[in-house]
Amino acid sequence: MSELYLPLRHVHITCAILTIALFVLRGALMLAESPWQRNVVLRYLPHAVDTVLLTTALILTTVIHQFPFATGWLTAKLLLLVAYIVLGSIALKRGRTRRIRITAFVVALATVGFLVTVARAHHPLGMFASNYSTAHPRAATVAGCKTRPACSPQCAGTTCSPGCRQRRCSDC
Repeated sequence: MSELYLPLRHVHITCAILTIALFVLRGALMLAESPWQRNVVLRYLPHAVDTVLLTTALILTTVIHQFPFATGWLTAKLLLLVAYIVLGSIALKRGRTRRIRITAFVVALATVGFLVTVARAHHPLGMFASNYSTAHPRAATVAGCKTRPACSPQCAGTTCSPGCRQRRCSDC
């Protein structure tokens, strides 16, 4: 199952980029009051991309053995996702006034931006975590395992180096 990790991760990241790009496009069309915002492709493509995004997320949680409400950063990511969906819905459909829709759009962008930092840092505080680095956390060597990159699914069960925050790499 661990051989699926990298392809799933790449699909997940690609879908995350696509869904954010589509949201920005739809928000820009909403701001411009363009008739293109009612285009059939722009209305249904985000749902297809989001379905793949959430499916890969569910599969990835089982591959890396980390689950929301058991792992802090995944819990934060899930809660931020729910907030982003609600705000996005208000911004693109349900906002009664233009001002409410613009405010919801800006807050939704900030929410998804913070969600990305939580995902990159693997920490509930995202960019506000003290050990946040722009390098991908799995490539870290200081806090990593003796034999493999930090917290990779392939090193489950081995002992981490003394600098690692976790007892075993499977706990990362």
